[in-house]
Amino acid sequence: VAVRYANIALRAPSPLREHWVYTPEPDIPFYRMGVYSNAAPAMAPQGCAGLWVEITDRAGAADEAGIVDALLKIGAIASSGDVVFIEQHKVDHGYVVFDEVREKAVDTILPWLAEHGVHSCGRYGRWTYGSMGDAILDGFAAAGQAARLPENS
Repeated sequence: VAVRYANIALRAPSPLREHWVYTPEPDIPFYRMGVYSNAAPAMAPQGCAGLWVEITDRAGAADEAGIVDALLKIGAIASSGDVVFIEQHKVDHGYVVFDEVREKAVDTILPWLAEHGVHSCGRYGRWTYGSMGDAILDGFAAAGQAARLPENS
């Protein structure tokens, strides 16, 4: 499914110390957000902050005033006047959807790929929801499998 995200520049630091926050509340228009500059201070000029929010895709751009109001509500920004700009983007294929046919499809696809020497790994290669750490471990496992293949494979 498609997702939208918005980059938000602030002329002041964010009051949040966290760099990644899930926001499952129904009145918050984004489902997670983060403060780039808390994870990597060089992502914003000194004394400023860089944030991002992820929004389930809708027809058209997200309501920027609603985003700012929600950021105020959760304490991610101190004042709407701190916002320098909001820049929205769309990722057409942002997430895998888990539905009632997923398990049977994966149980068919992965063995077929393995029989043909394809080592699927990561969130999209294994049709799963996992962390970056899981993807790295999948990659190591796939590399180990590839290293044991006969030379003519």
